[in-house]
Amino acid sequence: NTLYSYDETKFHFMMHDNINGIFAKVLPEIEAAEALKLANRYHHEYGLALAGLARHHHTDERPIDLAAQCRVANTCDYGVLKENKAVVDMLQAMKDEDGYDLWLFTNADEPHAISCIEGIGIKHLFHEQDGYFKCIDCHDQWGTSPFEALTNKPHENAYTLADSKAQGRFKIDNDFVRVMVDDVVDNLRAPGVMGWITVWISYGKPFPENSDVKPTIIIPTVEGLREALKAVLTKDE
Repeated sequence: NTLYSYDETKFHFMMHDNINGIFAKVLPEIEAAEALKLANRYHHEYGLALAGLARHHHTDERPIDLAAQCRVANTCDYGVLKENKAVVDMLQAMKDEDGYDLWLFTNADEPHAISCIEGIGIKHLFHEQDGYFKCIDCHDQWGTSPFEALTNKPHENAYTLADSKAQGRFKIDNDFVRVMVDDVVDNLRAPGVMGWITVWISYGKPFPENSDVKPTIIIPTVEGLREALKAVLTKDE
């Protein structure tokens, strides 16, 4: 979502409807209004409504096929996405000229991530020549954890996993600068505590009141990312 305006795509409404449908199907015993409240509560507590659903409602008698439900939740009308040449050129320059190692880090699943980056024309920036796809999705974050312990962004262990995955792939050491870019302020709390540079992309939204998160950089759209990072890194030299 950080790579385009979430509101303009209306993906929020599509996923909202998808998740409501999942909760209604899995929990038919509760009223629709109560299911909506539950989904919102789980999203706030766990970063993903589905993580809460699995934590609290998966039983042997009523097993939840999390992979299948993720596909339902993360299916959108990707035709609304258009190639953004400014973003393509900026990320290409960050990779080729500035030396950034670009990764996708998403609470959605990999098929959703691929559909999004294909839509805006940047899929090639995240695929290595050997076919390796540089993406950490919800399934990577959940790993082999039991249903009652599923965690993902904004929890710190998700960022530790992402860092270790990058290190394992490219032998990155602790001298490298880590940068976390997100359009959700809460997703920047843990990486900020871990010493990463954090970038909040507001897309016109006001900073959340009473938030204790202090992003290193705040910019209105993703197109300003490269120059904003240059300013911060130059200042720190």
